[in-house]
Formats: sequence, structure tokens, C-alpha cells
Amino acid sequence: MKTTATLSNTIVRENQSVMTVTEARLFAACLRTVRRADNVLQEIRVRMVGDVITSYSGKAYALVRESIENLLSRKYQCLGDTSLFDTLGIEEQTGDIVGTWNPAAESHLIGFEANGVGFTQVDFTRVRFRNPHTYRLFWLLKSYQSLNTIKAWKVEELRMAILNDLTTYPNLADFRRALLDKVCAELGYSYETKKRGKRVLGVIFKALPIQPVEASGEALADKNPKPSHQVPKTKSEPVEAVNRNILADWSGAEAIHVAQGCKVMENRGVTLPQLVKILSWCGGKRSRFDSVIKAQHQAWAEHQGQPKDNLAAAIVGRIKKECPGIF
Repeated sequence: MKTTATLSNTIVRENQSVMTVTEARLFAACLRTVRRADNVLQEIRVRMVGDVITSYSGKAYALVRESIENLLSRKYQCLGDTSLFDTLGIEEQTGDIVGTWNPAAESHLIGFEANGVGFTQVDFTRVRFRNPHTYRLFWLLKSYQSLNTIKAWKVEELRMAILNDLTTYPNLADFRRALLDKVCAELGYSYETKKRGKRVLGVIFKALPIQPVEASGEALADKNPKPSHQVPKTKSEPVEAVNRNILADWSGAEAIHVAQGCKVMENRGVTLPQLVKILSWCGGKRSRFDSVIKAQHQAWAEHQGQPKDNLAAAIVGRIKKECPGIF
């Protein structure tokens, strides 16, 4: 199966409820069966183990069946409130996932150039996220890469695009802490807010320079598995040193999350020796690192705008209080 998936921007950008991780992986795998050069839509055939799940189990099988039902019931306004799929199911003899596309979706799947349809093409070679919202934002950001200007997202627009809901995380600080910070860490993106006074007018995303890391256990089974994720690369000495000395405890999506968190703390004045102590204390445990990130974010929120030395002291002090044993 080819590694790229292509879909019209119209469908990518239509507000939808978030897919589960398994549903997002199955969705991408189905799209990878489509070739842009095809004149007609071909049968969908996807390997369950390898293309969607890493190994077979009763729980994984149930998640796949649920994902199939979700994709069949997911309706798109641009398709007249019908599904992208006509049929989709598990073939008894092989265990493959097979199906057919909705004929009404043809112009959203093939013949883009001939029909003058804008489209998004995504390479899934190193993509295997753990957060369902990461898949959603990944597609959205890719769909705007062809624009000549950087897109500034209005906060309400971004909430609707990712969540299709304005009531979840109505407070911007909660939205950033509970969703954007985690998604961007896994995605390898940074973001900044555009303000007028204290009011946030928009959010701008920027891809970070990246370098490959070893594939995690979450990677697809393969004789020679390729890196499933990449970790941010920077000329900054602290993060490079942390990558060399400590990130051996982390891999895949975890390494991206940790490297991004270290970069944030470095920008806020945390020193290399302090970062080394933090990650040594974490010992490769995601829950410990998340408690550090939470503490530093609280300190930053209370002391932002102060000189960097004062901000760094406040962050280290809060981490020391909330995570005893680090310093």
C-alpha cells in the first residue's frame, strides 16, 4: 500500500466530531488505497493488522468494528449528508477490511486537477499518533500549507475545527493546556497567539525542524521498521544535549512530547543541568514528566512578562514544590 493519503480540502475542512485513534488510522488506511491517477474508484482493501492495529486481540478487533460503524455513519454536508463510504466491513475469509466508496464522493478522492478541486496530500510514513485530536489538527494544518500566507485561526474557529464544539474547554487557558499543548507536542509543531491588548485574536501554528528517532513499540510491524515519529531538532545546546544524554529513556511520540516540553522550559530560562535533573527524575515515565509540565505552566501563567531570570526561578521553584525529589 502506498504511504500517502489524498482528500479534497472541502472534506478535510468540514467540521466533524473527532475520530477515535483507531478510526483515524482506518480512515487514513482506506484513503491510501486510492491512487490519484485512477479514472474510477477502486475497491478498498486494508490489512487489519499492520495498516490499522499493531497486533490482534479481542479488544483491538472490537475497536476496529466500532470504527467501521463510525465511518459508515459519519455524514458530510458536501456529499448531501451521506457517508464517504458506500460499504465497509471485515472480510470473513481473510480478515481484511474491504469496502467501496460512495460514488458521490468521486470528485473528492480522484481527478482533482482535472476538476479544479483543491486537495490535501499527507504522507503517513512516520505518522502514528496516540491522541485523536492530533490526527484532526494534522489534516487541517496540511490542508492550509498551499496558502501563500500563514493562516491565523480565530479561537472559536479552531475549537469548532478540532472539536466541533464550543462548550468543551470554553476557557482559552484550559483549551491550550488540555488540548493544544499536548497535540502540538505530539505533532512537532509550535504555536503562538496574536493579541490585541490582553485579548487573544488568533492562533498561528508553525512546524518545528525535526530529526528522526527510533520507532516505538507502537510502530507498525515490519522487518525493518522505520521511525514512526520524529523529534524536534534545534541548534540550541540544551535540547541537543538532552537528546543525546536522556532521551534514550523515551521513544516515538513520547520523545516528541518530552523534547517539545524541554524546548518550552529552555525558552523560559530553565538550564541544561536542571533539565537533566528533571528527566533523570522522570525515569522515562510520562506521568512524571506531565506533572513537571503542569507545574511549569502554572508558574509561567502567574509570572509571564517578568524578566527571564525571575520567570525561570519561579518555574524551578514551582517544580520543586509540586515534584519533590528533583532538585
